[in-house]
Amino acid sequence: MNKNASIIAAVLGLAIVSASAQASVAVEQTKQVSSGLTQDQVIQRLGKPDNAPTWLDGSQSLVYELRNGDKSGSRVYVNLGRNKTVTSVQFGDDGSN
Repeated sequence: MNKNASIIAAVLGLAIVSASAQASVAVEQTKQVSSGLTQDQVIQRLGKPDNAPTWLDGSQSLVYELRNGDKSGSRVYVNLGRNKTVTSVQFGDDGSN
């Protein structure tokens, strides 16, 4: 493998590892999120979510792993209405504990 191919392979490897890393937020950061904020404003404050399912009614949840949680698997769910503004923030776990 030549030098350029090695560099490209290394960069791609780092990109894959970075993309697979979960976004985690501290509990203190979640206090910056309140009803009425837009989806873009939440992402500016907390970063890209781990998951963002859209529900049958058109609402959506932005899901983040909690750093400093009491137990592993703790999550914060930022719930958005159909208009893509925050309706509530909920804390929970993934059920693995």
